[in-house]
Amino acid sequence: MAIISAAHCEVEIQEQTDGCNKKYCVFLKYEPEETPSTEIATVIMTNKNPIVKQTKDLGTMIVDKSKPPSDMDAQLKLRAFAETEEGKKINWNKFFGNSN
Repeated sequence: MAIISAAHCEVEIQEQTDGCNKKYCVFLKYEPEETPSTEIATVIMTNKNPIVKQTKDLGTMIVDKSKPPSDMDAQLKLRAFAETEEGKKINWNKFFGNSN
């Protein structure tokens, strides 16, 4: 995986016509800091509707910003509980729906 430092970044989800072999095409575009040009970093094609998610890294945890603040507060409390001795007995990856 490449780490790219960019001046601007854009994610475009393009629904394809009937002639294509996949329903959606997702483009990750960026403008380099040094040069004012648009570059395409990745193109992903899929038949399933792409999931768009915005998260925030708090240093010790990552929270989903698409959830209302009250849900985020509950998520923070659960993740803090996960660090306790009692919490370590729970499979938190499965609980939070993480595949890894």
